[in-house]
Amino acid sequence: MKAERYSPAWLVAFCCACLIGGLLLAQTSPKSTFKIESETKSEGPDSETTMSDFIVSTSDRNRRELLHKHPDTTAAEYYISPDEKWIYEEARYGTSHDRRSAVRA
Repeated sequence: MKAERYSPAWLVAFCCACLIGGLLLAQTSPKSTFKIESETKSEGPDSETTMSDFIVSTSDRNRRELLHKHPDTTAAEYYISPDEKWIYEEARYGTSHDRRSAVRA
């Protein structure tokens, strides 16, 4: 199956709309057994908005596990292995502060 390619402008507009609107973002695993969902949350008017990324079972939406909590200014990307045993995370906190980790799914 070939991945669709979208223009960078469309992707930037979509991401901005999601961050502003607090929309729920999701990425489905290759075998569709789980999703990685992101939620935005603001604790108060003067506090920083955070993103919480969860692993959510597609068969039971009540089964959720926190994967990563980070400021909404952090870009976090996840890559799920084809056998769904590993999740590779890449988070960028700035120009020289990156975090890369592999998590067993």
